[in-house]
Amino acid sequence: MAVTLDYYKSFYAVALSGSVTRAAEKLCLTPPTVTKAIQALEQQLDCQLFIRSARGMHLSAEGKALLERVKPGLALLQAGEQEIHMLTSLEGGTVRAAMSEAAAHYFTMPAVIGEFCTRYPKVRLIIRHLTAKEAEQGILSGDIDLAVMGITQSRNDEQFNYLQIYRSDNIPIVGRKYISLADDEITLEELNKYPLVFTHQGYSIREHYDMLYRRHGLDFRPEIETPTLDIQIRAVSLGLGYSFVPAPRIRKEIAEGELFRLHISGEQDLERHVCLITPRHLPMSRAAMALMEILVSAAKQYEDA
Repeated sequence: MAVTLDYYKSFYAVALSGSVTRAAEKLCLTPPTVTKAIQALEQQLDCQLFIRSARGMHLSAEGKALLERVKPGLALLQAGEQEIHMLTSLEGGTVRAAMSEAAAHYFTMPAVIGEFCTRYPKVRLIIRHLTAKEAEQGILSGDIDLAVMGITQSRNDEQFNYLQIYRSDNIPIVGRKYISLADDEITLEELNKYPLVFTHQGYSIREHYDMLYRRHGLDFRPEIETPTLDIQIRAVSLGLGYSFVPAPRIRKEIAEGELFRLHISGEQDLERHVCLITPRHLPMSRAAMALMEILVSAAKQYEDA
């Protein structure tokens, strides 16, 4: 029995996204077209592939069995299409990058974006703020081309390449209210008596300091959790507590006497490895590789400065 390949593409897209609407967007089709393809496939196979509910499309037992069979073939087909696209010029297309907020500040992203857009004005550039886990999932699904993220531990994942491009110098800081803490060295145990301001859970930077504090027998429990690095820094400058932030982000505030660096005695593990994450087995577009070259060059220039 011959079944149209487009039907399987629609099935595959809905199975991965759990939504006809999202699948249609990915396939550049209308939702009714995708729905008709699914219905036609179910009719030809004489079974129900999805359980439809208000929460989306969920695979039936038959649907799960079919997905296991068609997934390898369609993944190879998509990889082949991407490889052909990779051979085209930089006269169009889209690059989607994920970047932590700290990395964006490190790279002074307007400058990097400006250089990329100047070189390749016809390529659309999308940069998203994601966690490392979200970025890796996005790379596997094809929604993200590459990512620049802080890595808590050395990774050896066969699905990704991790290229360390710089080490992030995270420093402890306080505002004027706690300026006396900056006079002499302070232990992590002593610092832990003061209120801590930090980003909320879910980011690898939290894992980094959770492990650091545990090595000292301490709990890393912020009294104030913020959604962004900028709010985190602002809260510290207002005297709400201390924090750890990337040094490049607060050079101006320290120079102007708004923030003050602390010196923790006996602690050398405040730096973090920041890596460029790319897929190991999937082809990258020429545009994505061009952005990767600019990012690596920007990191090298900063380290050499």
